[in-house]
Amino acid sequence: MEIQKATTKDIKTICGLYHLLFCDMAQQQPTYFHGGTAGEDWIQSIIDSDKEELLIAKEQGEVLGFAHLEELESPTYGPFLSRRYVLLMDLVVAPDYRSKGVGTMLIEAAKDWGRARGLDYIELAVLQENAGALKLYQREGFQTVMQTMKCGLK
Repeated sequence: MEIQKATTKDIKTICGLYHLLFCDMAQQQPTYFHGGTAGEDWIQSIIDSDKEELLIAKEQGEVLGFAHLEELESPTYGPFLSRRYVLLMDLVVAPDYRSKGVGTMLIEAAKDWGRARGLDYIELAVLQENAGALKLYQREGFQTVMQTMKCGLK
């Protein structure tokens, strides 16, 4: 298995993996998410971006999963310390390849991408119901720093 940058040839497969992600999110939190698809133009814009990257895990020509990364800078107001960091927007592994090291390899590649850019840390958000992802992220050194809480008004 190898990790590489996504190209235009990978867009349709990435769209399919995004569909799986969106369906999982809708199943885990139907109040806030619905299944959907990612547009090919949007994925192409990520591939073309200087501040974003789509890293794919590939084996024998098959895309097993991907990580969507974005370089960001924290706000510089109030008590916040300005930091440049990697936002791990999405990490998706095809169902047949979960718990086989694909996610771990993508996270390590994401960390390397951030280090190569001189960034300070990597950040992500994960649904509380996604036990498998939580376990992976904790094993890879991620710690809860802040929690987002919601209260319905309807």
